Amino acid sequence: MSQFTFLASNSPLASVENPHVKWLSVNEAAALGMEIPKMLPKSIDRDKPNVLLWADNEENFGDITIYEVKGHKTYIEGFAYNSILEWTFTEERAARLIAYIREHMESLERLEIWHIWLDSDHEICVPPKSVSVSLEGLTTKLLADHLKDNYSEDRPVRIIIQ
Repeated sequence: MSQFTFLASNSPLASVENPHVKWLSVNEAAALGMEIPKMLPKSIDRDKPNVLLWADNEENFGDITIYEVKGHKTYIEGFAYNSILEWTFTEERAARLIAYIREHMESLERLEIWHIWLDSDHEICVPPKSVSVSLEGLTTKLLADHLKDNYSEDRPVRIIIQ
């Protein structure tokens, strides 16, 4: 099983890249002074891109990343678009996520945040509890209450924003 957080909508959502991380070749990583993992095969092309993930510091590794699920089924039925949200909750990041959602809600009737477990067949393991909220009621406290703590199997949630 794997934990996922999805944003579900009927219009595409803008991608967000974490500006603090990047994929590097072995040589690029070495030039930055990064310790090269010993488990890498000696035969690896040291100039091959996207081999090692680098972050400017570990805390920034959890900054917001949002990208559309492509080439897979739509996980959240009833929505044309599912985007994956990768992040580690902080108050500042929650405020930025709310601003992102507010911007997108200008052209959407509804957006949902699904914080769930998927099994090895990519099926939802436990139906999530639904929480409905107006855009005005979407707060960092609400996000903290439902998304901050480590996810447990008995707390999947679906936050419906209208």
